[in-house]
Amino acid sequence: MASTLALLGLAGAEGIVAMPYVKPARRDKTPIAEGTQQTWSVSSNNSQYDGLLALAAATCRTSHALIDIFGVGLYVHSEQPTSVAPCFKPGDIYSLLTAGSELIVIGDANAELGEVAGLPHLYRRSMHFCAIKPLRKSDGSLVGTLCLLDYESRVVGLDPACCRAIAALGQQVETTLNLIQAITDRDRMITEQREMAEKLDWAATHDPLTALPNRAAFTSHLAELLSECRQSGRRGALLLVDIDHFKDANDTLGHVGGDYVLQHYAERLGSLVDLGDMVARVGGDEFAILCPDINDGPSAQLLVQAITQGMRLPMVYDGRTVDGRSSIGIALYPAHGADSDALTRAADLALQASKRNGRDRFTIFDAALALEAGRHEQALTAAHAAIRDGRAKVYYQPIVTLDDGKIQGLEALLRWTLPTGELVLPGIWSEAFDDPQLAPAISRCVLDQVLRDVADWLAAGVPFGHVAINAGTLDFSCGTFTEDLLGSMAMRQLPPEAIKIEVTEMVLLGRSNGQVARALTALDECGIRIALDDFGTGYASLVHLKRYPIDTVKIDGSFVAGLNSNADDRAIVKSVISLARDLGIKSVAEGIETAAQVAFLRAQGCDFGQGFLFSEALPAEQISQLIARSSFGNTLAG
Repeated sequence: MASTLALLGLAGAEGIVAMPYVKPARRDKTPIAEGTQQTWSVSSNNSQYDGLLALAAATCRTSHALIDIFGVGLYVHSEQPTSVAPCFKPGDIYSLLTAGSELIVIGDANAELGEVAGLPHLYRRSMHFCAIKPLRKSDGSLVGTLCLLDYESRVVGLDPACCRAIAALGQQVETTLNLIQAITDRDRMITEQREMAEKLDWAATHDPLTALPNRAAFTSHLAELLSECRQSGRRGALLLVDIDHFKDANDTLGHVGGDYVLQHYAERLGSLVDLGDMVARVGGDEFAILCPDINDGPSAQLLVQAITQGMRLPMVYDGRTVDGRSSIGIALYPAHGADSDALTRAADLALQASKRNGRDRFTIFDAALALEAGRHEQALTAAHAAIRDGRAKVYYQPIVTLDDGKIQGLEALLRWTLPTGELVLPGIWSEAFDDPQLAPAISRCVLDQVLRDVADWLAAGVPFGHVAINAGTLDFSCGTFTEDLLGSMAMRQLPPEAIKIEVTEMVLLGRSNGQVARALTALDECGIRIALDDFGTGYASLVHLKRYPIDTVKIDGSFVAGLNSNADDRAIVKSVISLARDLGIKSVAEGIETAAQVAFLRAQGCDFGQGFLFSEALPAEQISQLIARSSFGNTLAG
């Protein structure tokens, strides 16, 4: 080719370089038989290039001018506007367009192609003259070619003026390409930013696990719905749905299994409501449903019944059946709340009532729930203040041997005083012990005082026997009661027989009974005895007496109170005492107030008793004096 370029008078001309040729693979990989033609259809939508191509063809007086943008398209200007058949593909000489090549000219394909090894014979069949200008992006990378083709060969090639014209036109094409690229990049950036904004907006308003609207979206939608209802006079309903015992499922199946339950639950819940209803995940295992077409309680009940029936169908995960039962609270607009906060609070109070009453049910809000909630909140606030201000104090009630009246032990009972010093009755603590936040604090308060008092009595040689401490479900499932007790006893070097733990039947029957069993076993192995309190008031069975390390059963005071007047109570008490004796378990009767009750209990073989007949609960500083009396023998003889 170098000799040919020299003959053309362009050898050494700036920008014209002869390069070794390497045969490229054809783009379409389709064999072309001799005598056939490839057709390029002229594009009618190339306004950005038509003028340049026409000018290039006119300047260089060629029949064809084309732009080949690699991977994008081929743009052709031809004297025959319908179609052309040059049997030539500019991309086939891509390997000639190196970084140093600015213009390649083939004056006569018939004469020159033989000198360029490997150029397809196809080129000779139609086009004889070819001038190729590489097109580059602003970073120098090759993106295409500007080609001038003609049926007639040109022995003299292109004069320098045409070369400069092609170079200038190529620069304009490159400018257009770079502008198009910039516009494309800008549009892509705008699209990416819009998509990112949409993703961020979705993430801000949806729960990623279930793909349901989250609390923020629910709150916004609820406000909008209530505004529409106020203007139109429509009614509506808000349902709060809580998965019963989800924590147990999460603990059993693991977090992956727990996520599956939530996702499956959300899908099922969405399939059970009407199309216009909104289902949102507003908490860990809590969902909200906005129903704009529910007008009254009966309509809400019909919907909830359908939901509960559908949710009761078992779910299966990893071969295990998962219970899908739920508790539901219902609030109606405007009867139960005129704004978002009031309506949500009403639905939440109804939900809490469903959970307190055994779960797997629904409750429609009423005014009594609000009164109860107010009283409950006041009670918890007062209990919290008593703990915080140090006004919670442990009192001790003696447990007496019924045979001789000697004090066998003490039960720790928590009392608290008002800022005025007035002692408050203990009923308030029953609610506080059921509060997940307060229960651990109460237990720490009791343990600190009891263990301190026990240490003082041991040091003073007071023969108090043991102190029984009540423990609730939350102590075992949420708190660190067992660890705190054992650690504190070890630190004070207290003997295990100085402490007894009392649990009620409901603690053994709760959903966390596995944790309770492990804790009681650990305590028993350390030598701490276990008493079953309020025996007979719940649903405990003989299996529980066998399964758990129970040392003592305590007969509830409600049975003792009826000993003189109720045959059923006498039969129950007699049976419990007999059962305990046969199992080698000690029995304690609570709430003893009369000598006649003592007489019946002694006759049946009850081991111990406690109640106002012997003593009310007393502060720690009075226990030494109480024990110094040595015996309640006279009281028993009564």
